[in-house]
Amino acid sequence: MVKRALDLKVVFDKIILANEFSDLNSIKLSQSDWTSLENIAAFLRCFAKLSTEMCASTYPTISAVYPMYNLLMGHAEKKMNKDKTPNNIALAANAAWNKLYEYYNKASEETHYIATILDPRWKIKYFKDWEDEENGDENMYYKNAKKIYFNSTPEPGTINVLEWWKSHKSNYPTLVKMARNYLAIPATSAPVERLFSESGNLITPERNRLRSDIIHAIMCLKSWLTIPNITNQ
Repeated sequence: MVKRALDLKVVFDKIILANEFSDLNSIKLSQSDWTSLENIAAFLRCFAKLSTEMCASTYPTISAVYPMYNLLMGHAEKKMNKDKTPNNIALAANAAWNKLYEYYNKASEETHYIATILDPRWKIKYFKDWEDEENGDENMYYKNAKKIYFNSTPEPGTINVLEWWKSHKSNYPTLVKMARNYLAIPATSAPVERLFSESGNLITPERNRLRSDIIHAIMCLKSWLTIPNITNQ
């Protein structure tokens, strides 16, 4: 909404200056108001981008939970200094950091550790960096992971994670099975909620006698057809 308002700033100003809308002059935004909106939009841009990425369903998301939290907490922390940031943004950044920290601790589960390690973009290096910051102490997940997973350099962030595992399945036959199970877990409930919404469009009062197996097949086909290059598989 804020971004849309900024995109239409010129239009808003022209409408308010028009004679037929002169009564709106009392609520016209000042340049200071527009600057505040620009600051808010800039602060929220990172949150909006990562929220969209974490709600996707065509690529693994659970492995990015820890990196996402760390990125957002770092972003909020940079804006918490009231000497360098407008007061309203600093207060919002502080509240955002506290809420992120609260949920960050709730995400400290074995599933998230394993999924992150099984993502070739992160591997165990992500947690090794943590240990380096903590004077070399190793948590049990890192200790176990380094025994079974390679210490090679993580892959570029632009790679297709699933395609990478597909091309390396002969090298890591056991790990690829783990990756298939763990990386299939969605980071949020958004993909499942979308699926339920789409099923509501399939099952209508006029079309309510479909068997469960038919509904299952239709929903699967619809989902699979959104996957790039699926027709070539």
